[in-house]
Amino acid sequence: NVEEILHQSNELFDKFVTFAETFVKLGADIDRLQQDFSRAKGQLNEGKGNIVRRLEGLKILGISPKKQIPESL
Repeated sequence: NVEEILHQSNELFDKFVTFAETFVKLGADIDRLQQDFSRAKGQLNEGKGNIVRRLEGLKILGISPKKQIPESL
């Protein structure tokens, strides 16, 4: 009985460590993706030559797109 408890405890410990390693890697990947997302969003709507401002400028020049750029950008 003691041997079985030790065996199952060791398996549980190893399983947890495997999960924890995956969890930590996932957190790092999410952080990296958040940084990439922020950088991409900045390219869309920050700075004087940003894409959103240039597209809105085309509307002032007379284009009539069927869709509007989402306000959330």
